[in-house]
Amino acid sequence: MTVRTRRAVLEFIRSPKPTAYQVRDLVSGEISYVRCAVDALLYPLLTGKTVEISARPPGLTRTLTFVLGPEAAGPWPEGWVLAYPELPIESEDFDRIARERCPYVHLFPDAEALNRWLSGLPAEVRDHVRVFTLVEAVSWARIRVESWPES
Repeated sequence: MTVRTRRAVLEFIRSPKPTAYQVRDLVSGEISYVRCAVDALLYPLLTGKTVEISARPPGLTRTLTFVLGPEAAGPWPEGWVLAYPELPIESEDFDRIARERCPYVHLFPDAEALNRWLSGLPAEVRDHVRVFTLVEAVSWARIRVESWPES
């Protein structure tokens, strides 16, 4: 089993190529792409930096943007939800996990947009998608980060 450390997760979630999820450090202006919506929520918790998160989820023509800091304080965009597939993890290989899960981990501005997207998914995926409010998703991300050793 792979031991997940905060350092290893941070190195992994940074994508070498542009994705639908971008984080911008509000102090330095540095921009990083991350593999999925959960990774965008993890980023400020792992780095200790306040970032602007920009999301381009499937089915939307506009970019969703909000600021998240390591303290994870609001205000939160009203009605936003996160889709996360609770699919079995058949490997501890980070790349495989990203390939199999990231296409289904997205932020949406409301349940209506989420449901439109869900309707196009295969039942074997759709039936396993857990929906979190943005507040719940950030809380869940914090619990995950706190469970990982620093390095």
